[in-house]
Amino acid sequence: MPTQKTSTTLLDTYKRKAWRSDGPTSGRCFWELHHVSGWDNVQENYFNKNSVTGKKVDWYTDFYYPL
Repeated sequence: MPTQKTSTTLLDTYKRKAWRSDGPTSGRCFWELHHVSGWDNVQENYFNKNSVTGKKVDWYTDFYYPL
């Protein structure tokens, strides 16, 4: 892997929530709404395919390199 973790920084020292209660998710976590916040056999493969096209994704070419 071309990168490695070198440090950790807490960005929100005030412990504010990222999900607004009056927003489109009604205060719920986006990943929770898509049933990704837990872990089981379904979630284990959640990021292995494109949810729109159904095609298998490659992490490096589809996510890492474009970033």
